[in-house]
Amino acid sequence: MVAVWTERQIFRSMHKTHTISPHMVHYGCMVDLLGRAGLLEEASDLLHSMPMNLLLLCGALL
Repeated sequence: MVAVWTERQIFRSMHKTHTISPHMVHYGCMVDLLGRAGLLEEASDLLHSMPMNLLLLCGALL
């Protein structure tokens, strides 16, 4: 779970600290990581919060 915590912090810092807008590939990596860690609700929340089409990344949970 340390890897999940670390990656979550890096993902959040992209926008808050470095003013970098995450792209679809960043969201896909996070959804995949959260799904593999069994954090399906958090992965679903992230999918619903992203500014791009939700259907494009649903496969990352499968």
